[in-house]
Amino acid sequence: MADYSYEIGATVGTRGNVETLGINPPSGIKHETHSVSRTRGDGLAVGAGYPTCEWHFRYLTATMYNIFIALLGGEQSAVVSIKTRKEDRTYQAYATAIMHKPEAEQRSGGWHNVVIKFTRLEV
Repeated sequence: MADYSYEIGATVGTRGNVETLGINPPSGIKHETHSVSRTRGDGLAVGAGYPTCEWHFRYLTATMYNIFIALLGGEQSAVVSIKTRKEDRTYQAYATAIMHKPEAEQRSGGWHNVVIKFTRLEV
């Protein structure tokens, strides 16, 4: 049984736990409730847009990395379904999210400092 509830798949029906897929859970996350913040005329900041998140991995083997790349279908981004931890430490499932091609450093033995960005998260 998986220790964490991070999930990803091309659709809700194909979403699977990352640990079950053979991937270590993210070593860190960044979750934002809004994609942009604006300062109003009275000086107060307000959020607008869809939630976003990032999954950070210190290291992924080529096999682990390729599981994410396969979801992109050769493109720079793709619509996927994810379940991720939020800033309040609870998990939220999103029916759709736009996954962007991972940013990473390729070195011998695998990929280091991997960041996978998800935008336009929709429940």
